[in-house]
Amino acid sequence: MSQSKPLPPVSSSTRLNHLWRAPFAVGVSLLCVFLLGKVITWQVISAAIARFPLPGSLSGISLSFVSEFLFVGILALSLQQSFRAAHLSTKNSLRAGFWGAWLAAFLAAISLWKVSLPLALGGMWIGFLAAFGGSLVATARITPLWEENLPPSAEAQHRVLDQHRFLLGNECATPVWKRALDIGLCLMSFPLTIPLTLLIAAGIWLEDPGAIFFVKNSVGKWGKNFRQLKFRTMIQGAEEGKGPTLARENDPRALRFGRLLRKTALDELPQLWNILRGEMSFVGDCPQRTALVDTYLQDLPQYAERHRLPPGLSGLAQVAGSYYLTPLQKLRFDRLYIRHASLGYDLRLLAAAFALTFYYRWKPGWDGHLPRRWLHSARRPADAARLSKVPH
Repeated sequence: MSQSKPLPPVSSSTRLNHLWRAPFAVGVSLLCVFLLGKVITWQVISAAIARFPLPGSLSGISLSFVSEFLFVGILALSLQQSFRAAHLSTKNSLRAGFWGAWLAAFLAAISLWKVSLPLALGGMWIGFLAAFGGSLVATARITPLWEENLPPSAEAQHRVLDQHRFLLGNECATPVWKRALDIGLCLMSFPLTIPLTLLIAAGIWLEDPGAIFFVKNSVGKWGKNFRQLKFRTMIQGAEEGKGPTLARENDPRALRFGRLLRKTALDELPQLWNILRGEMSFVGDCPQRTALVDTYLQDLPQYAERHRLPPGLSGLAQVAGSYYLTPLQKLRFDRLYIRHASLGYDLRLLAAAFALTFYYRWKPGWDGHLPRRWLHSARRPADAARLSKVPH
């Protein structure tokens, strides 16, 4: 499995190896700037004759935007190589490549402002995406775009899975209503989450160039290990040499932008992919790392009972408790949820999680507790009764 490490410094040998590439990278940069100017000139001409459309003019404008995207992306990549050969650090050369390419696209788009405002704004947005895309390619040549530190051993995974099978017996299917709710909410959220994902990824990269995502090996339904995706909110290599470690309040390893993501729970946005794959749900127990669960099961074998359903983005323990609950406290909350799981209860917990994240956490003087009536379930459906039975 891929592991992402802190970006290496530029050594003297690396500088010598890349020194011969500097003239080529500078030449490519100048060529991209020249071609970018030609593209903008074509956009100005196309905008000027927009009042008298000519056959194929729209396709010509589209082609010019595609060309601009390619040229700005290559410009960012070549500028990074140039700055790296000029003795800049790896992170600073990545930042300089991005800002240089976007500045070129921004200045070029300014020339469209008086001719066509939509074209100017489109040029700036495409220039930003292209500069960021080129910078990601440059980053990927140095380090993976996801960080996965110390995944659990195969022995630990099998040990956790065997303990779940012993306690829980044969696996039960996820209720149809729960799977339908997950897929429906995922599809409805895509128009908002896709552009938001791009902006968040850019914010993480600009503060700390390197990996965008963090892969967390967690225990899923019936004890199966799965790779849980999150946005990286800490410095790269925060757990190197320490192993899996729970985050602390005001953790010094956290990025400034990462603290905002954690407070708004936007660092969990990539888990929509886990939900689509059926590895997670919108409502369920909070997923825990396989290495930690392996430790918990040694002293608390009943901890496996919380994995009768897929883990969730939100859940009873998350909204009624806190991130820092003990394993026994988490188990108690998750047992309660499994006993009362239903479509209506899931929707109620989702509404409570939304209010907690975007209202109560920002409310001055909030005591940390939601109204209890929000968390009560009126009935215990048949699916929950079947799931809560313990065969051993």
